[in-house]
Amino acid sequence: MGVLDRSYLLGRTFERNEWSLTPDPVETRCILNGHRVFENMDDPWA
Repeated sequence: MGVLDRSYLLGRTFERNEWSLTPDPVETRCILNGHRVFENMDDPWA
């Protein structure tokens, strides 16, 4: 997944939640799992 794709998904997440600071955990997990920085971190929603 590219940077623009992640930015789009993140934007859609916040838009759907009215820019809430607690976006949908499932979608957030997908974004984090797709980001190399988080590849080796424990899944906070596991």
